[in-house]
Amino acid sequence: MRRFIVVSNTASTEPFSLKDLPGSAGRMDVVVRCLNTAFFLSNDLRRDVEVLAVLLGPPDPPVTLRVVGAELKYMNPDERNIASLINHALMKGASEAERRSTPGIYISRRGFEDALSEEFILLDEDGEPWHGAPEVQTFLLGDQKGLNAEQMEYARERARRTVSLGPKHYHTDHCILITNYLLDRETLL
Repeated sequence: MRRFIVVSNTASTEPFSLKDLPGSAGRMDVVVRCLNTAFFLSNDLRRDVEVLAVLLGPPDPPVTLRVVGAELKYMNPDERNIASLINHALMKGASEAERRSTPGIYISRRGFEDALSEEFILLDEDGEPWHGAPEVQTFLLGDQKGLNAEQMEYARERARRTVSLGPKHYHTDHCILITNYLLDRETLL
């Protein structure tokens, strides 16, 4: 099972307008693109992937969405559809105990530290170069602004390794795509 933990310090933690994902929804468009990239292939869906989207934006953080590829239904590869499923989960509301919103989508009050309770690889430009498939298949990424200084310090202290996907600053969803590609390629070798 591959797992991606995407931390968004700006994404809304309350229902939002589907007409303004980058604005009033606090760059929810970044989270939506990450889900699209993590799960969708051409005419297929990755069933071996799980995404934790840790939403830390206003008005009431934290909220974590756990999306499980093996259980997903009703998700299509367009931003509006994915955003509406996130919105539906936010409308149901988060509580301490995780609960299902729709098949494959769960919502809870888990926060940043809770999401990092298992071993993970920190994906960061300053990490060591990617050398073959890592032994741990959980990857931590920040949103368009990256992790803040406190989160980065916490992550660096707990990460199994810090790995770089290259010398450029890639979008978060592109990092997911590159990671999936590299892992897929390793299984073919």
